[in-house]
Amino acid sequence: MRNLQLLFLLTLLGLFSCTDTPINPVEEIPDEFEDLKSIRLNPSGDTTVLVQYSNTKTVAAIGEFVVAQFDTLEVAGLLSKKTQITITYDTTYRTIDAMKLEWSSSDNSVVTVENGVVTPIGGGDADVRCRLASKQITSNSSHFNVVGLPFLSIDSPGDQLVFTSEGIVSGHVATDALLYIQGEPASFDPSGYFEQVVQLPIDGVNSVVVKATDAIVPEAFNVKTKKYTRATPETILGNWAGTASDGSDFTFTVTLSTTDPDEFDASGLYNWKVLPPLDVTRTNIPFSFKIDKYGNFVGNFSWSRSGAVADVVYRGIVSSTTGSAGTIRYDGSWDGVTLRRTSTWTATKIQ
Repeated sequence: MRNLQLLFLLTLLGLFSCTDTPINPVEEIPDEFEDLKSIRLNPSGDTTVLVQYSNTKTVAAIGEFVVAQFDTLEVAGLLSKKTQITITYDTTYRTIDAMKLEWSSSDNSVVTVENGVVTPIGGGDADVRCRLASKQITSNSSHFNVVGLPFLSIDSPGDQLVFTSEGIVSGHVATDALLYIQGEPASFDPSGYFEQVVQLPIDGVNSVVVKATDAIVPEAFNVKTKKYTRATPETILGNWAGTASDGSDFTFTVTLSTTDPDEFDASGLYNWKVLPPLDVTRTNIPFSFKIDKYGNFVGNFSWSRSGAVADVVYRGIVSSTTGSAGTIRYDGSWDGVTLRRTSTWTATKIQ
């Protein structure tokens, strides 16, 4: 009996102790991304050019947060009441902590990305994206082009520039490099394109040195040039046909000049076949030019059609003994798209 009383007392104490001890509820942590609708990378759209092993780029993730607010209004009529609900959306944009996102590169051999910092690895193109896993939201892509150190290309590399006392060297260079032509600083446009006159003082083979460099690695390209002796009627008069490296072709006829006994006149027709990034065909464009006593010339023509305009500069040498060759430079636009290129040409005497 005494044991039963003790057991009853302990049971009562246990019940009172349970009811007197408060239970702490689990505190909910607010979701900072609850109202996140999309993520956009900045920069986006245009291609970002990076130089291999050189500069990095930090990409910011901008979140679009949209909060919906419901306003209820009761409208009383003569016989009834109507509830009207108005929904308004409050949209804000703010930068998301890069460490809270998953970052990826479409090609880790071109660029890697960690916490929004893009590091160039090797030449090529790659897209960078980020993702918020908890919301299954993926950003747009940011495109990167990585060029070598330094990036330098010369129009018609390895070809000879065939001008008597001066020539034109042109090409593209990385926009954060320094450019030197014949040891002198040279300029280029915002896209990295350069075009400059070079002097050819030697009666023979000249060496034109184009050098692009930055703080890490210099690199040089040699472009061989050649001077030619005085042209003779036997080597220059007659009919000529030629082709350009862009697929265009042309014909022209050389006659003695009517104004200068040391010069020659030339006229012909040009068939313009291709001009990337658009396919353009224009046939039988008339052109003419004067050739100096060494066989060298510089000429130009312009043409236009609906939505397109172009200025063309062509230069080179005409000679059946040393070879006829040169360059053709196009500058123009097609429906607002800038068209620019330099092609090479060669010609042979057909009569």
